[in-house]
Amino acid sequence: MYIKINSAKGISPSEKKPLVFRYSTTAPKYARCYNGNKVGYVKLSILREWQKKPRDDDTPYMVIKSDGSTLKDQYEKFCSNADIVKKLTYGIYNLYKYSNTKRLILNRFFELNPCLIPDIIKQSEADWLLKCHKGGLVWVNKG
Repeated sequence: MYIKINSAKGISPSEKKPLVFRYSTTAPKYARCYNGNKVGYVKLSILREWQKKPRDDDTPYMVIKSDGSTLKDQYEKFCSNADIVKKLTYGIYNLYKYSNTKRLILNRFFELNPCLIPDIIKQSEADWLLKCHKGGLVWVNKG
């Protein structure tokens, strides 16, 4: 029986359109965004919901924070890299689901290295295991 314990968070089950954003300096409660068609503003509360719940069907975009370049350049760079990676790996690595390479690699690590499920132990055994690291073993030979 296989139980998936570890997995990377922030992964969408389906491809989503990227949305590149940068925090606005003029409007503190908004972020300036680019979705491939136009530049606009989105409330930070909505943007954070999209970031927290990429698996929801209500989330229309894969949110990507800008690295300092212009929003349009960042969007084009992300899309070109995602297309290249997807093509070279035959769709195994799809950045349109992960938003960044860190999440992609972490999820792939967990897929390739499934966790071992430890045996169930009693509380007395757990206490003994915790206390055994507090000092060295000491014994005396009689005589």
